[in-house]
Amino acid sequence: MKRLKTMFSSILKRGLAILSNKGKPFSPYIVIKKSKKISFPTYFLGRERMGEYDLAYSLQKIVEVALRAISPGINDPNTARDSIKYLGLILSETHGIRDGILTLRDDDHKPRVSVTVFTFNHILYNTYYQIVHYGKGDISVILSIMDSLIMIHQEVDMERKQIVYDFHQYVLHGMDMDQMQEWDLYYLNERIERLKPYQTENRGD
Repeated sequence: MKRLKTMFSSILKRGLAILSNKGKPFSPYIVIKKSKKISFPTYFLGRERMGEYDLAYSLQKIVEVALRAISPGINDPNTARDSIKYLGLILSETHGIRDGILTLRDDDHKPRVSVTVFTFNHILYNTYYQIVHYGKGDISVILSIMDSLIMIHQEVDMERKQIVYDFHQYVLHGMDMDQMQEWDLYYLNERIERLKPYQTENRGD
């Protein structure tokens, strides 16, 4: 069985071995050929990333929209909030994808290629860290991030609920709660309660 040495959507350096066979690197062109069982190209190498097949890239493009919307030169809070909530919607749909190694099989169910898929922690951090950094001083951005995390929390298993809850502490790190307006603090605390792992799902607003 072959092992894909890079993750999907990786940027590749010329001459880099992307496949290994029993630990030994080899050229992908040796194995990319037609057979009775595999009648389509197994790997696609190109100059541009495609959101259709690349979750991280799709999330990145939405993050870029959110970052532009919260920048001082544009200051479009509605677009920022909508973009951040779309991130939560997309990530909530990944609840069935498990961390670790994915094995691709042929029509006879024989293992052919193993691929390292994303880890939940990794994609959660990479999706939000820039928005957290640039939106830290805007309570509407923080509340939108919390709403986005709640959307994810409602769909994932208990282990990932704990990860989402821990991540909210990163989001709020450095915020001076004592200086917040009473109403802002009330609605922030309400969202924190909804993220606690032991809470049952609450889909109400």
